[in-house]
Amino acid sequence: MDRDPHEEAGAVSPDGPPSLPARSAERAESPSLSMLRSVWDAYVHGEATPEDVLGVLDTVTGFINFELETLRQQALKGISDPESPTFQKIVGAFELHLEAIDRMAEEFPDESDSEDDLGEAFLEGFGLAQKATQQLIEAHAQTMEHIQAMATVGCIFCSHANARESQRCARCGRPLPGGPAGSSFTLVNQEGLEAGPPVGEVTQNYAMVAEAVENWRNGSIQTEELLTTLEDVEQRLACHRDESQQYYDEIKQAPPQAQAALSEAVAMTEEGLIQSLAAIEKMKLAFDKEDDSYLESGLHEFEKASNLMVQAYHASREAACKAR
Repeated sequence: MDRDPHEEAGAVSPDGPPSLPARSAERAESPSLSMLRSVWDAYVHGEATPEDVLGVLDTVTGFINFELETLRQQALKGISDPESPTFQKIVGAFELHLEAIDRMAEEFPDESDSEDDLGEAFLEGFGLAQKATQQLIEAHAQTMEHIQAMATVGCIFCSHANARESQRCARCGRPLPGGPAGSSFTLVNQEGLEAGPPVGEVTQNYAMVAEAVENWRNGSIQTEELLTTLEDVEQRLACHRDESQQYYDEIKQAPPQAQAALSEAVAMTEEGLIQSLAAIEKMKLAFDKEDDSYLESGLHEFEKASNLMVQAYHASREAACKAR
């Protein structure tokens, strides 16, 4: 026997709209979805008016538009890459959420419009909102995988990718710059390296700071935690800069035909470290002067410095490959 199409959505009263499907334990619900579910349940039970439901729809719309504007500003300032598949997936999810809101709002037409199929528009829109939320969850997971993929240290002599905490290269046995803490010199995202430097590679230090800033913006961490991250990264960068002579000493052990190129890469790294430290100092000014513009501009400058060190990594990799 075919099932009633409304059966999964709860009991259907001839005098009122159907309730939403019960929340699935396997499917996460965002705060927006929870708000929409709560107000619709109240409406079904006569505890909320159409105006109450429309008010929640307006609130959620405002939140989504704010997030979309934030993404747009990040793209304009170079903080995010608008061509990134993950960035586009997030934007697409928010746009789908707006489409879902519009469909839910059709539940309450003008008096001149038909009110047949009670509840159909809201339930259909809520389903779209669930799809949008799932898309955001998947994009977040991809972002975390991307950050974790950055946590490797590349050997400047043989270009082998080692675990971040490694002190010596697993392939050639030479010391890795920076020791167990890793090095901003060679710590970059390894995805796509064989094809040359793709757009968007960053150092692990930048990835940590960018993630901390994003968590601070959305309220996941407090100002003290963000400042702690900035100071930890600043200390690590300073240590890497102090170890520059070690890099030059180790380069003397490399094949003669690779030494000049490796020295240039280390010099480029030193400049990147200097720029990175200046950028961190600027970001900290945001809290001394209570002006978020220092945080934004400092992060942008830190990304540029990170890109410089990524270029140094590729230069050292190319030199090491030619020497083999």
